[in-house]
Order: sequence, then C-alpha cells, then structure tokens
Amino acid sequence: MKNYFLGIFPDIEVSKKIAKSAIEIRKIFASQGINVKWVEPEKYHLSLLFIGHEISFFRKLLIKNRVSKYSFDPINIEISGYKAGISNRYRELIFLTVGQGADQLRELVTDLSKKTGVKRDQVFIPHITLGRVGKDLTDQEYSNILTEVKEITIPDPIIWQAQTINFVVSDLDKYSLIV
Repeated sequence: MKNYFLGIFPDIEVSKKIAKSAIEIRKIFASQGINVKWVEPEKYHLSLLFIGHEISFFRKLLIKNRVSKYSFDPINIEISGYKAGISNRYRELIFLTVGQGADQLRELVTDLSKKTGVKRDQVFIPHITLGRVGKDLTDQEYSNILTEVKEITIPDPIIWQAQTINFVVSDLDKYSLIV
C-alpha cells in the first residue's frame, strides 16, 4: 500500500548522528526481547502532512505544484530526546522528539495544510520515527520501556536546518520523491 506525505529529510551527516545516537535505545528493546522494525537512517524524516494512501493524478499534480511554489524561512531543528509510544493508544512508535524548532514546524504544518488543502485529523507532534514495535506491548512491558527510555540522553546535540519540503510516496520500504 502506498502512502503519500509531505516531509523534511535531514542531510546524510545528521542521519548518521541520529543512527549513532539510537544505539542505546536499540539495546533496551533487544535486552527485553522485543522485536522492533527499525527505520533505515536514509529514511529518517519529519512527516509534516499525511496526504493519503491512494490519491488521484490531479490531486498529486495540484499538491506538487503548490509545494514547489511554497517557500518558508529555514527552521533550526534540535532533537531533544527519545520517546516510546506517542500515546497509550499508539505504544508501538519509538521516536525522537524535536525541541528547538517545534513551534515553527507546527506553524509550518498549519500553513501547509491551508495552502495544499490537506486536512489534518490529528495534533501535529514533531518527531522522527526510529522504529515500530512488532507486537502489542503489555502494560508492564510498556511501563518498563518508558522507564528505561526516559533515562537515555542524547550524547551530542543533533541540530540541523530544515530548508526543503518533499512530496513523498512510500511503498513498503521504498521512498520516492514526487518532483
């Protein structure tokens, strides 16, 4: 199944820093025997707007045109920490949170939504997904994971400047830019 979204990708060096910093969080899940499908470093991104699974040629063209004409001031983004579970309902997500730049990203998403006509049905939480847990976690497993994840700090600051919005289609493990 295809997924279409607007996103921001960090450069290769930032992706390498993210991958290096994620080693400790990977150890937590491995030590508890919890299978995780980890995101490959070249696919790390901030999803701004999810557009849909299948969209018409004309909608693709419209969004592509609006995104290509869209400009914004560069946003300085700093990764602030690790989290597991975006909510009690979505416990499977393992991600990095955004500190500096989060408010500007929220404003960007609101404006992009208006300019592209893509409606948001959820509150935007700026993050970079590191992986997804491959099973439903019990309350105890989730509690243990949360406790351990809170203790991990990012050893070296991960900061970069977001300057480009990409229109992306993902199909299983393959990402392609719509240009």
